[in-house]
Amino acid sequence: MLLISFFMNLSLFGQAVEWPSKRIVGVIGASKGSCQAPVNSPLGGIGYAGCSYEALDISLTKRENLDEEGFSVQNTAQGGARSYDIIGTGWKGYMSQYNELYARTTWPFDGNNRLSYVVVSTVNDCLHSIVCSRAEMESILIQNIVNVANLAQTQGVKLVVNGYANWADLDLQRAAQIFGLVNIISESDFEFMRTKYKETLSAHSNVIFLEPWDNNFHSIDGLHPIQEDVKKAAKIISKKIVKDWESDKSKKGRI
Repeated sequence: MLLISFFMNLSLFGQAVEWPSKRIVGVIGASKGSCQAPVNSPLGGIGYAGCSYEALDISLTKRENLDEEGFSVQNTAQGGARSYDIIGTGWKGYMSQYNELYARTTWPFDGNNRLSYVVVSTVNDCLHSIVCSRAEMESILIQNIVNVANLAQTQGVKLVVNGYANWADLDLQRAAQIFGLVNIISESDFEFMRTKYKETLSAHSNVIFLEPWDNNFHSIDGLHPIQEDVKKAAKIISKKIVKDWESDKSKKGRI
């Protein structure tokens, strides 16, 4: 703490520091957000397709419109993650990923946090492996995002939540054969989850709800979109962020 106090008071000695202050777009969620799984997880730290596959975190980093508007991208998403922490595996849920992101983007030497938007990619809850009731889809998966949205609102951070791809564009049975997955969600349960997810989150005052996978999901393995689709999704997301940011600037006189 003494070291922090020293640096925060450098201006007293005529040595004020102009710290870099680009605003941050964060990414949380699972493999559509980031290729890499935690080292301690059952996946042993492997990256999807050996991380030769660029997920949203990398694709957003390459969006020139974000850079031109003064944004940088940071990621805490994890391949294989669910909406909640899985103890002993390194897998963090939405809230833990968000808290890590917020801590990372806080700079005590000028007292500012640089996080402005958080892109929320979908996770693996209920799709496979662990069976969910429809009540749990609402009380666990969706509520975990609502909890993050509520916290972020108190901190001046907006969520950009991505909806699910259409059932017809997925092939979860193929994914199950490739990855050895069990307990694949039924079409009726998926449609319930997808609809309730959209209804609840699009109504939240601190959520920008997007469907970047609509008519933009050609699957590699039944579960993950091809690279070109990810690039198009990143374009949709970045354009919405820039539009919202410019609208806020005009309303609040933000510099």
